[in-house]
Amino acid sequence: MNSKYLCPWIGQQYFGVSLGNHDVYPCFRLLSFPEMRIGKVNIDARGQVKLDINKPDLMEKELSQRLRGECSESDCQYHRLCLGGCRSMAYVLAKRQGDNNPLYAGQDICLTRILDELSNLRLAERKG
Repeated sequence: MNSKYLCPWIGQQYFGVSLGNHDVYPCFRLLSFPEMRIGKVNIDARGQVKLDINKPDLMEKELSQRLRGECSESDCQYHRLCLGGCRSMAYVLAKRQGDNNPLYAGQDICLTRILDELSNLRLAERKG
Protein backbone atom coordinates (compact mmCIF):
# COMPACT_ATOMS: atom_id res chain seq x y z
CA MET A 1 0.00 0.00 0.00
CA ASN A 2 1.15 3.45 -0.80
CA SER A 3 -0.82 5.87 1.32
CA LYS A 4 -0.34 9.58 1.85
CA TYR A 5 -1.51 9.14 5.45
CA LEU A 6 -0.76 6.79 8.33
CA CYS A 7 -4.15 5.15 7.71
CA PRO A 8 -4.84 3.80 4.20
CA TRP A 9 -8.58 3.85 4.93
CA ILE A 10 -8.36 7.63 4.50
CA GLY A 11 -9.08 8.28 0.85
CA GLN A 12 -10.62 4.79 0.52
CA GLN A 13 -7.34 3.18 -0.55
CA TYR A 14 -7.84 -0.07 1.30
CA PHE A 15 -10.43 -2.75 2.08
CA GLY A 16 -10.36 -5.82 4.30
CA VAL A 17 -12.15 -8.89 2.93
CA SER A 18 -13.14 -11.79 5.16
CA LEU A 19 -12.35 -14.95 3.23
CA GLY A 20 -14.79 -16.89 5.40
CA ASN A 21 -17.99 -15.01 4.57
CA HIS A 22 -16.80 -12.59 1.83
CA ASP A 23 -17.81 -9.52 3.85
CA VAL A 24 -15.90 -6.32 3.09
CA TYR A 25 -14.72 -3.94 5.81
CA PRO A 26 -12.74 -0.71 5.58
CA CYS A 27 -10.02 -2.41 7.66
CA PHE A 28 -9.30 -5.85 9.09
CA ARG A 29 -9.33 -4.38 12.60
CA LEU A 30 -13.07 -3.85 12.30
CA LEU A 31 -14.15 -7.43 11.50
CA SER A 32 -15.79 -7.80 14.91
CA PHE A 33 -18.01 -4.75 14.33
CA PRO A 34 -20.94 -5.85 12.11
CA GLU A 35 -22.06 -2.23 11.69
CA MET A 36 -18.79 -1.53 9.88
CA ARG A 37 -19.49 -4.08 7.13
CA ILE A 38 -19.38 -1.99 3.96
CA GLY A 39 -20.04 -4.59 1.34
CA LYS A 40 -19.80 -8.14 0.14
CA VAL A 41 -17.72 -9.83 -2.54
CA ASN A 42 -20.03 -11.68 -4.91
CA ILE A 43 -18.42 -14.04 -7.39
CA ASP A 44 -20.66 -14.63 -10.38
CA ALA A 45 -20.83 -17.74 -12.57
CA ARG A 46 -18.06 -16.41 -14.86
CA GLY A 47 -15.72 -15.92 -11.90
CA GLN A 48 -16.01 -12.15 -11.93
CA VAL A 49 -15.68 -10.46 -8.56
CA LYS A 50 -18.25 -7.77 -7.89
CA LEU A 51 -18.10 -5.53 -4.86
CA ASP A 52 -21.33 -4.26 -3.40
CA ILE A 53 -19.99 -1.42 -1.32
CA ASN A 54 -21.74 1.16 0.82
CA LYS A 55 -18.76 2.85 2.44
CA PRO A 56 -18.53 5.54 5.08
CA ASP A 57 -17.07 8.76 3.72
CA LEU A 58 -13.45 9.04 4.78
CA MET A 59 -12.34 11.10 1.84
CA GLU A 60 -9.85 13.77 2.86
CA LYS A 61 -12.04 16.88 2.72
CA GLU A 62 -15.01 15.34 4.54
CA LEU A 63 -12.81 13.73 7.20
CA SER A 64 -10.89 16.96 7.76
CA GLN A 65 -14.12 18.85 8.41
CA ARG A 66 -15.70 16.21 10.64
CA LEU A 67 -12.81 15.06 12.85
CA ARG A 68 -13.41 15.86 16.50
CA GLY A 69 -11.37 16.05 19.66
CA GLU A 70 -7.59 16.12 19.72
CA CYS A 71 -7.45 15.46 15.97
CA SER A 72 -9.74 18.28 14.84
CA GLU A 73 -8.31 20.92 12.54
CA SER A 74 -8.60 23.59 15.23
CA ASP A 75 -6.85 21.50 17.91
CA CYS A 76 -4.01 19.77 16.07
CA GLN A 77 -0.98 21.27 14.35
CA TYR A 78 -0.47 17.95 12.51
CA HIS A 79 -4.04 17.73 11.20
CA ARG A 80 -3.14 18.04 7.50
CA LEU A 81 -0.37 15.45 7.84
CA CYS A 82 -2.30 12.56 9.38
CA LEU A 83 -6.03 13.37 9.47
CA GLY A 84 -6.58 11.57 12.74
CA GLY A 85 -4.21 8.64 12.33
CA CYS A 86 -5.57 5.10 12.38
CA ARG A 87 -9.29 5.52 11.93
CA SER A 88 -10.00 1.94 13.00
CA MET A 89 -8.22 2.36 16.32
CA ALA A 90 -9.97 5.69 16.95
CA TYR A 91 -13.30 4.03 16.09
CA VAL A 92 -12.73 1.11 18.48
CA LEU A 93 -11.65 3.35 21.37
CA ALA A 94 -14.53 5.79 20.86
CA LYS A 95 -17.00 2.91 20.60
CA ARG A 96 -15.78 1.51 23.92
CA GLN A 97 -16.35 4.92 25.50
CA GLY A 98 -19.94 5.07 24.22
CA ASP A 99 -19.37 7.69 21.51
CA ASN A 100 -22.48 8.07 19.32
CA ASN A 101 -20.45 8.93 16.22
CA PRO A 102 -17.15 7.05 16.63
CA LEU A 103 -16.16 7.27 12.96
CA TYR A 104 -14.96 10.87 13.35
CA ALA A 105 -13.55 10.64 16.87
CA GLY A 106 -10.06 11.89 17.64
CA GLN A 107 -7.30 9.59 18.83
CA ASP A 108 -6.45 9.15 22.49
CA ILE A 109 -2.74 9.58 21.68
CA CYS A 110 -1.05 11.47 18.85
CA LEU A 111 1.42 9.24 17.04
CA THR A 112 2.30 11.99 14.57
CA ARG A 113 3.38 14.26 17.43
CA ILE A 114 5.43 11.45 18.97
CA LEU A 115 7.15 10.68 15.65
CA ASP A 116 7.86 14.39 15.12
CA GLU A 117 9.37 14.72 18.61
CA LEU A 118 11.52 11.60 18.08
CA SER A 119 12.71 12.97 14.75
CA ASN A 120 13.63 16.32 16.37
CA LEU A 121 15.43 14.49 19.17
CA ARG A 122 17.50 12.49 16.65
CA LEU A 123 18.40 15.67 14.76
CA ALA A 124 19.48 17.36 17.99
CA GLU A 125 21.62 14.33 18.92
CA ARG A 126 23.36 14.39 15.51
CA LYS A 127 24.12 18.09 15.85
CA GLY A 128 25.12 17.79 19.47
